[in-house]
Amino acid sequence: MPSRWSLLLSVRDPGVVRPEQLYGLIAGWIEAGIDDTGHHAPRKPYTLSPLRPLPGRPAGHVAIDVGFLDDDLAARLLAAAGELVAVSGRLGRQAVRCLPWPDGRIGRLESAADWADLATERQVGDQFSVRLLSPTAFRSGRIHLPFPLPGLVLGHLREQWTRWGPDVAHPSIDDCDVAVVDYRLDCIQLTLRGRPVVASVGEVTYRVGSRDVEHRRAIGRWLALLPFASVGADTRMGLGQAEAHLIRDHRVPAR
Repeated sequence: MPSRWSLLLSVRDPGVVRPEQLYGLIAGWIEAGIDDTGHHAPRKPYTLSPLRPLPGRPAGHVAIDVGFLDDDLAARLLAAAGELVAVSGRLGRQAVRCLPWPDGRIGRLESAADWADLATERQVGDQFSVRLLSPTAFRSGRIHLPFPLPGLVLGHLREQWTRWGPDVAHPSIDDCDVAVVDYRLDCIQLTLRGRPVVASVGEVTYRVGSRDVEHRRAIGRWLALLPFASVGADTRMGLGQAEAHLIRDHRVPAR
C-alpha cells in the first residue's frame, strides 16, 4: 500500500543540513540489510521531502515527509525512528532526535491508498497541471534537466508503477499525446554531492491530445502516484515533491 508519513525531528541548526546527509540518515534506517544492488538502485520505492519548519514549534523542530511504495520499508522507518526518541543519532555533524507528535505517535500518517484504489478507472480531462513543490530536475546521463517535459514527468511515474505496482496495461507516453500549454517556473541552483544542479519549482499545465479513454485513464493512474513517488531525479534527497491537479477530472462509467 503506498503511504506518506511525517516524522518530527529535533536538530540544532536545520538550515545547514545537506540533502545527502538527510538521505544518509533515512537510508540508514530503512535500507539496513538490503543488498548493495538495491542500495545503489537508481529508482527506489521511497522519497523524501526537504526539512520543513513547523509554525508554533521551537526553531530546531522540523518535519520530514517520507513517501513509500513498499509497506515493508514504512515499517522499518517507524521502528528505527522510535529508537531515536531516547537516544540521539547523527545528522552530519549535528545530533538529531526523533520526537513524538502531540498524539504520542512517532510517525504521522499523512495519506495512504490501496493499489486497487489508485488503479480505479479514472481519466483526466483535456488538461491537467503539476505543481513542483520542491526543486525538481531530470537526469540525462550526467546532466540534470530542469524543465518538466511531459515525457519526463509521466515516464518517471509510469516506470515506478511498472516496478512496484500491480500488473496493469500501460500505453506508451507518445501515444497519450501530452504537450505543455503553460508554465510558471523559477530555476534554482543547488549543490548535490558537491556538484551544481539546476532545478525548477512552480507549475506546469499540460494538454492531453489523445481521445482514447484508456490513455486518459493511464495518465490519471500515473498522476495518482505523485504523493508517494514524487518525480524526477534525486527524489530521495528532497527533490521532486509535487502534486497534480486534474482539470475536469471525472470517473469513467462502468462498462
